[in-house]
Amino acid sequence: ELPMPEIAVKYTDRDKGYVPSPEENPYNSFIRKCMIKGAPSGKLSGKTVGLKDNLRVAGVPMTNASTLLHGYVPDVDATVVERLLDAGANIVGKLNMDDFATAGTGETSAYGPPKNPRNVDYSAGGSSGGSGAAVAAGEVDIALGVDEGGSGRIPAAWCGVTSIKCTHGLVPSFGLTYMDHTLDFICPTARTVEEVALTLEVIAGDDPKDPQWVRGQIPVEEYTQGLKKDISGLRFGVVRESMSWDVAEEDVTNAVEDSIKKLQSLGASCKEVSVPFWQD
Repeated sequence: ELPMPEIAVKYTDRDKGYVPSPEENPYNSFIRKCMIKGAPSGKLSGKTVGLKDNLRVAGVPMTNASTLLHGYVPDVDATVVERLLDAGANIVGKLNMDDFATAGTGETSAYGPPKNPRNVDYSAGGSSGGSGAAVAAGEVDIALGVDEGGSGRIPAAWCGVTSIKCTHGLVPSFGLTYMDHTLDFICPTARTVEEVALTLEVIAGDDPKDPQWVRGQIPVEEYTQGLKKDISGLRFGVVRESMSWDVAEEDVTNAVEDSIKKLQSLGASCKEVSVPFWQD
């Protein structure tokens, strides 16, 4: 039993939780279940949220899916945690991931890999595999992953849910176990684009504690309003080198090509561009 550190937080109704049994955690998406109750109202009122276990929640053990941090209990909330709670969300667990986020399939986790709810014989992806799996299984409404080279987008794609890697610095990173300030992106993941956009409205914006905050004021938009706009006239670049990648699987390439055709049918223009450095 881990001791509760001295903490000073806005939301004090928090239970540090427990390690769930395999029966309660069929996809191994959770490292720990907990309960931190947010504000009584807000944009995310009543929504359940899971966090990749490299984001700090005061009073709740954090592992980075590694044995190296056994016994570590943060005494501060990550900025995104504060903002989720301000918006009325309830945080219900810490989610499985690759050991210190240094792989892309979930297999390096000290707690075993998360399983893909679409087919448990397949990987849920990584390094935020627990985030993709928990959303796909309906175990949480929203999850936060963290992306450096695909770690948020890979699980979303493999588990058939939605995520976004947004502009660097838009979402504050204070409270994250950093890999590199220039590479770390905190990514909302949900079953729908609307839920992702709504979560982004909540977590984005200035934070003077954020080491990525270097550009002055960061504007935040009502991203959900973008769902009401058409895409006529938008111009998309398709990287030539990414479409002729030797190891790309045929069904993945076909899916990208189908998406390009869909964009064009909705009035967008898509042009092939060459970025030779992409291959490196």
